[in-house]
Amino acid sequence: MNSFHSMLVCLTCFALLNLEPKTAFSEEPTSVFNDTVILRSGSELHGKVEAEIKDETDGRLYVILRTSSGGLLKLDKARLVEKVRLADELDAEFERRLTIAADDPKLLWEVYEWCDAQVIGASRFKPQMDLVLNQIIETDPTDDRARYKLDYVQMDGKWVLRPQKYAAHGYIKDGTSWAPKLQEYISEASNTSRQLVGERKSALSRWVKEARKNRAPKAQLEAELFAICDEVGLPIILDLEAKSEKNPALRLMYVEAFGRVPTFRANQALCYFAIEDPDAAVRERALTLLCQPHFDHAASARLMSGYFGTNDSARIRRAAFAIGELNSIEAVLPLVGALATKHTIAITGNEPGRMQTSFGTGGAGLTTGGGPQSQDVVLQNEPSRIALKKITGQDFGYDEAAWQKWYLENYTLYNVRVRADE
Repeated sequence: MNSFHSMLVCLTCFALLNLEPKTAFSEEPTSVFNDTVILRSGSELHGKVEAEIKDETDGRLYVILRTSSGGLLKLDKARLVEKVRLADELDAEFERRLTIAADDPKLLWEVYEWCDAQVIGASRFKPQMDLVLNQIIETDPTDDRARYKLDYVQMDGKWVLRPQKYAAHGYIKDGTSWAPKLQEYISEASNTSRQLVGERKSALSRWVKEARKNRAPKAQLEAELFAICDEVGLPIILDLEAKSEKNPALRLMYVEAFGRVPTFRANQALCYFAIEDPDAAVRERALTLLCQPHFDHAASARLMSGYFGTNDSARIRRAAFAIGELNSIEAVLPLVGALATKHTIAITGNEPGRMQTSFGTGGAGLTTGGGPQSQDVVLQNEPSRIALKKITGQDFGYDEAAWQKWYLENYTLYNVRVRADE
């Protein structure tokens, strides 16, 4: 099999597994950096808004923006920033503009051009832009410009999509062009990739049956599983067996296999087991494997910090502990935000008509008898403080303002001080 053919097989495998090729490597998706900060000067900065922090020294509010290159910008919100637009706000803005445009072709074109003008808009809004173009054609069938952008061409006096025209003449698309001799390569690559997926599924099914019999030596089972768990096999193992496996010994074997695959999908899988697995031994092994150098520790910390927004105190504490072990400085701000978290807890009601005052760490509530009630409490998370101390070498206790001030002074790489009117 030549190198071109091998590449086709690999790409087709990713398509069958519903993966993009780049996500099979230890890279963070570029969609993380789709936030926009609009300056008063009219310029725009793009990246990921990490936080808005008040500097207790001068009383000013700063926007902390991480760029895709990894740098940090500290922006004085009052003096420099006109507006902060988070990525999800862009989607809401698109829906608003599309609703206003309704069936007006002119306004629909304005929506299309707005999408194209956004950062990486041509790729980020590709489905939305195609939707707008199709809506333009429905409202104005004579709009040839919209048809051309959707890759329509004339064939026998009718508009057809370009792939239909070329397919009618026996051509197959090769990159941005069409070639008649590529069909056999495409077909063979597709068949090979499907064969690989099928082989991994069959091998996994046989392995699971053998493993549950508990007859084969552990070393043999591990070797067979490791052979199945590659870039093609890992998502199959994860989705079909690993997450639903009841036996902690088998889950531990799956985790060992994931730790041998240096891909972003393996990174995600290990983060899942490091927090979600009910068995402490499995969680600890997943975290140990995540600390290997071939995994992106900063990406792992960001994945785990997502638990800080949940109502599950146990998972929040596990995530904080795990992030501390990863020792990534990028996790400082999320950890500061998790020093104290608010939770809603259920309270068993008293006798009907009676009132009960209940108190919790950092909060209190008043309930009436007669059924389950709920109460908001604020809990201090000791693992967050310990993780911050381990990563930074500092200890400001649970004083969020002190932690933020220290971070601003020591880890903001570039303080933007241009005049607001420039």
